[in-house]
Amino acid sequence: MISIIMPAYNYARYLQESIDGILNQTYQNFEFIIVDDGSTDNTWEILKEQIDPRIKIIHKDNGGCGSALNVGFSLAVGEYETWFAADNKMYPNALKEMAIILDANPEIDFVYCCCDEAIMKENRIELREDYNTDGMIWNPMGFYDRFNIGVVWLWRKELRIKAGEKYIEEPCEDYDMATRMIEADGKFYYNKNRLGWYRVHDEGLQGKLKKDQPTYIKDLTIKAKKRRDEKIKEGLIIK
Repeated sequence: MISIIMPAYNYARYLQESIDGILNQTYQNFEFIIVDDGSTDNTWEILKEQIDPRIKIIHKDNGGCGSALNVGFSLAVGEYETWFAADNKMYPNALKEMAIILDANPEIDFVYCCCDEAIMKENRIELREDYNTDGMIWNPMGFYDRFNIGVVWLWRKELRIKAGEKYIEEPCEDYDMATRMIEADGKFYYNKNRLGWYRVHDEGLQGKLKKDQPTYIKDLTIKAKKRRDEKIKEGLIIK
């Protein structure tokens, strides 16, 4: 079974579309845990209207995306795991394709997929057809300098546990966890099929990071590279 965690904070205008993207998956053996991280809009009202029995709804005080993820994953029981932002969209065949890869390849721990970039144009979405995905091809050492594994991914639960279990850094919790999964000797696989899109807008993480991105990424990269170099010296990672 797949455990899907969706942290939600003040994304009411996008939330139902993201939820529907999960519920409409061709792969249906999943649990769906949505964590309302103390939203002040009508997120909670939308969540209360959900009737699918696979959905579990949690409400907590605001603590950030990492905090919401930790609450969600503490309740997860699936052998495969993922999380998905409440303002993005997963294409119908995403879970099925990734589960097939993990089922057939026990040596692979983490699958990530190509995705589309959706630009907000007033109240409509415009997909970038010329979105360059070359930087997503797996390169474990280059990953530290150019984090790009999209927004559609699936991993084995034991890899997250081995990597330290909890999300720590904010707001780049995905980067931090992925680097720790690499350091835990996780084997990553890139699926070139486009299986979702992420929304580019001022309210989203990409918009927020425009101002402070150099500082966030620089600090996290220094920490990650230091951990990596120490593990290489100890023979725990092959360079």
